Amino acid sequence: MKIAFDGTVLHGRKSGVGYYCEELLKAMLAMNHADQFFVFSHRPVKLDTGSSNGNLNFTNSIHFPIRAVYLHAFLPRILDKIQPDLSHYTNFLAPISEDRPYVVTIHDMGLETLRDAHPLAKRLYTRRLVPRVARKARLIITNSEYSKWEIVRYLGISEDRIRVTPLAASREFAPSPAQPGRPYFLYVGNLEPRKNLERLIEAFSRMPRKDHELVIVGNRWYHGGAAAEKARALGLNGRVRFLGYVPRSDLPGLFNGATAFVYPSL
Repeated sequence: MKIAFDGTVLHGRKSGVGYYCEELLKAMLAMNHADQFFVFSHRPVKLDTGSSNGNLNFTNSIHFPIRAVYLHAFLPRILDKIQPDLSHYTNFLAPISEDRPYVVTIHDMGLETLRDAHPLAKRLYTRRLVPRVARKARLIITNSEYSKWEIVRYLGISEDRIRVTPLAASREFAPSPAQPGRPYFLYVGNLEPRKNLERLIEAFSRMPRKDHELVIVGNRWYHGGAAAEKARALGLNGRVRFLGYVPRSDLPGLFNGATAFVYPSL
């Protein structure tokens, strides 16, 4: 069986969806040596291929600057050559002309429920495409029962066409002795409005005890500078630390050292 796998988030500095795709692909390779996997992406993919048994193939080594052009103009030609039995689109979108059997992962319905938290161009591009992709999919995968409920509500998809696959921590995230230092609360994720970081910083400023720091880890995305502006406005420059993007190898230590992990995402 030939399986085409969407690797368009498997390049550069990976965030949540990128790690989801990486771990999913590695797990499928480890448990399935009979099928051939073809990873497609608009940019060269960075992936540890240790789980492969010669059944992993990369379809592109060229950098396409615009993902949408690659997805709708170039990818269909690539798939015509591969002739996959099944494709897995891992991040909401598929070619508008795609008629082959496929499954799609829809992580949440934030594009519908939190429209103002996304750039206008992205909202316009996905407004009709995501519902179309969902309707044509053989199966929809999502990460929680709540997201499943929102997909049913906003896209009108029958529940029996949606499968919930809860996410889990990778093996390296295991308890270990914390290093001595000033106590801190930890946030890890992209810096964007729907992550609710301004409210988090405001709540942190109202804590009666001032012995903790708030450590914020992640890439700045759409309006990503608003959190730092909020910290400055509240006079918290010395207590709120923005570390930017942190390599995955450093994350287990940060989690182990934290008093608590805080994730107030909307």
